[in-house]
Amino acid sequence: MEQLRMNMALDASIDTGIDNGNDNLSTHANNAIYVNIIPEIPDGYYMRSYAPGDEEDWCRCCYDGEMGVREISAGEFTRFMGGDKRVDLSNIYFLVSETDGIVGTVTYQYGHTACEAYIHMVGIDGAHRGRGLSRCMLQYALHKIASDGNAFVRLSTDDWRLPAIKTYLNCGFLPDAPDEDAKMRWRSVYGMLGIK
Repeated sequence: MEQLRMNMALDASIDTGIDNGNDNLSTHANNAIYVNIIPEIPDGYYMRSYAPGDEEDWCRCCYDGEMGVREISAGEFTRFMGGDKRVDLSNIYFLVSETDGIVGTVTYQYGHTACEAYIHMVGIDGAHRGRGLSRCMLQYALHKIASDGNAFVRLSTDDWRLPAIKTYLNCGFLPDAPDEDAKMRWRSVYGMLGIK
């Protein structure tokens, strides 16, 4: 089944021309101005960009998230990220715990147009889930995307990733529901999240 899609305009003054299929699906405003927002990283953690040698840690963050990462190796990292021409390695960000090392990752890919980006491969170690850390990682990436001059961000996710979808909605993403099937799936997700 095709993944659900979401989008966000980083500058509300820009008409993206994207039909988000709102149809009363969202109560969230899609007007995030992330260029001016510096995300707060919880005490004991910090964010940094990719450096050579981070490949296995990246795999470890994504391994048990059902994102298709099958092994923890530099080769697996290369399969996902190294060969992706839309990924600049400096746009792979890591959440680092002062006690446990790298515990989370988020990447942004370049989009199909000059002002567009994609959120890609958000993963966090299971021992650090449930603390709101995915939200601060996502906000960090959105700040970088906006600071790089992008005006529009997209992502795709699976229906069953409810905690991730809730985080995306809380950060300002809206459903992209271009047809009745997508609208029906989004209504189901909203129902499971208790959103009316």
